[in-house]
Amino acid sequence: MTSLQQTEGQAVRFECRVAGSSPLEVTWLRDGEPLKQGGDFTMTYDDNTAALEIARGEMRHSGEYTCSATNSVGSASCRAKLTLTADPRGPDCNDSSCLDSSSSPSSSSRSSPDIAAPRFPPIFDRKLSPQEVTVGDSIELECHMTGSAPIKVTWSKDHKDIRSGGNYKMSCVENTPHLTIMKTDKGDTGKYFCHASNDTGKDSCSCDITVKEHIEDTEGRLVKMEGRVSGSQPISVRWFRGGSEILSSDQYDVSFKSNVSVLCIKSSRVTDSGSYQCRASNEAGESCCDVTVGIRGGSAGTPVTLRERERQRFSS
Repeated sequence: MTSLQQTEGQAVRFECRVAGSSPLEVTWLRDGEPLKQGGDFTMTYDDNTAALEIARGEMRHSGEYTCSATNSVGSASCRAKLTLTADPRGPDCNDSSCLDSSSSPSSSSRSSPDIAAPRFPPIFDRKLSPQEVTVGDSIELECHMTGSAPIKVTWSKDHKDIRSGGNYKMSCVENTPHLTIMKTDKGDTGKYFCHASNDTGKDSCSCDITVKEHIEDTEGRLVKMEGRVSGSQPISVRWFRGGSEILSSDQYDVSFKSNVSVLCIKSSRVTDSGSYQCRASNEAGESCCDVTVGIRGGSAGTPVTLRERERQRFSS
């Protein structure tokens, strides 16, 4: 939208080309104050072109005019100034015969838009999804966004920035941000965020990633699982399997000492295979870690080695 400098008595017309998803709401303002249809002002919106017309410009119409377009995704605006000067031929020159061809409404008073479309902030229309993997697996995180380019994309874990390189690989192709963790360990468990921003706004989405430790052993052996805990005391630590809490018993030994929680299956069975979870909580919140256990059936008649005897003695 182009600023105009005209003489009193001439017609004034501002135009602004608008693009975006319907429905669109277009409003006009002068010096920050909304304008109403009727009286001095005629407002139209047709074929993606918003127009404001003043049939007869007067000094009081001078000011900064703003055209604002809004839809469900965001808003954009353009501005132009209108400067009106007194007619040098006197205040009584009120009819169209006083205008020469160079100042006709059809030429000098018509403004050409200088924006092709409003700009929109980034919006994630497909968000990150939570995932559970086993230690050593890779993770692929992907989402999709809309918005006006250029858009800056960054990643973080538990509100700490992630930089590309090493175990992390990042890309963004066709508005699809992508984060790959090449080889996971237990420390990769946490909440991951994708942040997008441009000159009109910002958005983010997140997901929880759980990396499970995998333990394999033979039936009849002691299986030991550990979870190291940090945080403000007092801390409550509990172990679960299939939603049921595990307590110390003839089958299990549960302990928590020096910020390390330990669950021992005293004499493992094939039926002990499955997923176990350690939950630590205090007044500030809760954190979890998961362990996957696989117990193989023992082979009948297999001789007991010295190492196995030692382990049995120290595990009793």
